[in-house]
Amino acid sequence: MRPFLYLLAGLFFLPGFFCSCRTEAIDSVDHYRFFEPDTILVLDKKLKEISSIEYIDSTTLMGICDEAGTIYFIHSGTGQVLDQYLFDKQGDYEGLAVKDSFVYALQSDGDIFRLSGFHGDSVDHVEKFKTGLDEDCEGFCYNAERKLFFIACKNRAEGADRMIYSVDAELKTKPKKAFPLYFRTIKNRLLTNSYDRFAFRLRKMMTSTEEAGILGPSGLEIHPKTKKYYLLSGTSSLVIIMNRTGDVEKVCLLPKNVLTQPEGICFAPDGTLYISSEKGNSTSAKIVKYSFHE
Repeated sequence: MRPFLYLLAGLFFLPGFFCSCRTEAIDSVDHYRFFEPDTILVLDKKLKEISSIEYIDSTTLMGICDEAGTIYFIHSGTGQVLDQYLFDKQGDYEGLAVKDSFVYALQSDGDIFRLSGFHGDSVDHVEKFKTGLDEDCEGFCYNAERKLFFIACKNRAEGADRMIYSVDAELKTKPKKAFPLYFRTIKNRLLTNSYDRFAFRLRKMMTSTEEAGILGPSGLEIHPKTKKYYLLSGTSSLVIIMNRTGDVEKVCLLPKNVLTQPEGICFAPDGTLYISSEKGNSTSAKIVKYSFHE
């Protein structure tokens, strides 16, 4: 009976409630107005399952899709595919990272591809590294200061609800546990105002009744200015902000009507944020751009 009453409340009162609490919600986020994106780019059908993005330069983003071993170069102002390069057969590709002159692509089974030389329609040099981390890997980034790759996994970890692992820059050692994540912490950091409490309760009720729906890591990146970690949760359309030691500082709702299934995240050097969303139940995949506010 209670879920039915919540749903009725949402249908009748959510529009007015949203307006009255909008400022409160915006003020609670960390440098970004997530419900006021600067630009929404609608992507080509070939990018409907875009799973990760990386910043290349002022006009170019790099992307990869779940089932295609192809690197895409995307215009950051239009969403147009500029070039594409095949590097491997079909697979479940979930993450991208750039280190020096190499591009690294992560598979969900923990395997990492190191790529260099993009010519014609293929990649010249491809090396494959097996990390042994078969934990439904999704989030992936490189920390240049610590000379470590970080991998966020969806599976439940020993001693924690979720885990972010670290791997050395040369991919020569086994992954180590870096940052444990807990459902309770995520909820406590998120539900800090009346809008978030109400909206998340409605969202969780209508999308997932399991605790696992609270945190399904899908993207990971390091902020170029604050050096904090930004972790996406695709299952609940959240962004979790962690400090340099992995402590959760803040959790923010993302606009689910725009970011239906957020999977990729990257930053420009000035802090401009890009989040990509798979098509999911929407009409198309998207990349959403946010300005950095000091």
